[in-house]
Amino acid sequence: MNERLDIDFTRIGRKWVCYFDLLGFSELLKQSIVNAFFHWELCLWDLKNWSDRFPDLEYAYFSDTFLIYASDDSAKSFSHIESASRWFFQIALRRNIPLRGAMACEEFYADKPKAIFLGKALVEAAKTEQKYNWIGFVLCNSVVERMNEIGLPADQRLNYRKWSVPTKSDKANSKSEEVFALLFGASYPTNGQNTLVQELEKMAERETESTVKEKYENSLKFLNHFGVPQIILPTEKDS
Repeated sequence: MNERLDIDFTRIGRKWVCYFDLLGFSELLKQSIVNAFFHWELCLWDLKNWSDRFPDLEYAYFSDTFLIYASDDSAKSFSHIESASRWFFQIALRRNIPLRGAMACEEFYADKPKAIFLGKALVEAAKTEQKYNWIGFVLCNSVVERMNEIGLPADQRLNYRKWSVPTKSDKANSKSEEVFALLFGASYPTNGQNTLVQELEKMAERETESTVKEKYENSLKFLNHFGVPQIILPTEKDS
């Protein structure tokens, strides 16, 4: 009989979990495994750097996927994981590395030494991240619900706006879903401008595939619509 894993069920609990994919990784591998590894290593270095600033956060990685997760679903943990994830995403873009991500808050089991990661939070975050046709970071429904419970409603956060994001399915009918998305780069402008818009535009210019360009265009439409926020407008709507 095979030896059973020693599962510690006390690790199971509702937690904040962020899931990120490094976009275009398959194409990087085709071009050069050395270049692909360089991009991957930069993401890993940034991931470790930001999660190390908060002792209550952990991180994990496999292939082109990166995780950041908290020990619970408290307001303090949300503040830490939101900051770490937001900066991880933005720094990657400044390095010209496109990511797509999502945060969930559900039941989650993590045993990093044994590399075991299971739970509703992981499933929700992965499915949500993968469905959208853009470069961006969004809050899953479970996160929006929990934010309301702890007195941090998503529609009153400076860095997030509700937006109809195009999905990868049913492109012919331009299907989209409303979700709270990170208004990345906007809260730290330079000369009144979101410099990440310029970075995305340059990255888009280098792309030759129309399907890849479309991802950038969808993100730029979102960023340009809201611009640099001066005040929080909870009732702001997508026109």
